Amino acid sequence: MLGLAVAGCATVGTIGSDDRQTVIDRIVAASAKVTIEQGGRRVGTGSGVVVGAQAEGAGTEAVSYVLTAVHLLDGKDGAEIFVRFTGENGVWGKFSATVSFRGNAGTLDLALLRVPGVAVPPASFADGDQVRLGEEILVVGFPWGKRLGLFAVIAFTATPILAQE
Repeated sequence: MLGLAVAGCATVGTIGSDDRQTVIDRIVAASAKVTIEQGGRRVGTGSGVVVGAQAEGAGTEAVSYVLTAVHLLDGKDGAEIFVRFTGENGVWGKFSATVSFRGNAGTLDLALLRVPGVAVPPASFADGDQVRLGEEILVVGFPWGKRLGLFAVIAFTATPILAQE
């Protein structure tokens, strides 16, 4: 379930059905599938969410930063990491990624991946006081490394999630 927690999510609250589709489209656009390969063979897959990006500019390359679960990387030393974006960004194929930050699965199960060559708009996050316990939220991810899934769940903790704009 942690893979879903680091995928895109948004509060549903009192939005209308037209706005709901806009929220879903925005969540999907900031979501990613992370694949770990060793010797050309897939050895792990999980979900990720774009949390930052820098557009190509004078002297800088385009880069996206994807947050995922560190347990996805555990025990796979020397493996290659690939990120495939979703939504309209999915047409670009898979990108090679490197680890910028690595937590510890036992204490902070998060890893930040650097994906050069593409600047995907990041998810926007709400302030913690905008999320109410019991509020319906939408979560997008790749549970168990399978196809993209959309889930409606109830907020059980008041932590920052993707904001409605």
